[in-house]
Amino acid sequence: MDLSSQLIKQAQEIQVPKNIKTNFICADMIQYLSVQNQEEYDIIVGIASVQHLPSIQERFLCMKYIYRVLKY
Repeated sequence: MDLSSQLIKQAQEIQVPKNIKTNFICADMIQYLSVQNQEEYDIIVGIASVQHLPSIQERFLCMKYIYRVLKY
C-alpha cells in the first residue's frame, strides 16, 4: 500500500513466485485499514510507513487497525 500510484506500479513489476498472493493498493493507510474486516490478513509488511504519519495519535490509530485486521 502506498499513496503513490507510481510506486505501486513499480512494485507490481517485481516478479513474485506464483504461490505467493500479493495485493498492491494505492490508498491512505489509515482510511483503508479502518474499513477492513477483523482478522482479514495473515501478514502485513510495512517498510518505512508508520513514521511518516504526521501525529502520534495517527500512528497509534494505525497500529490499532493493523492489530485488528491481522489473524491471530
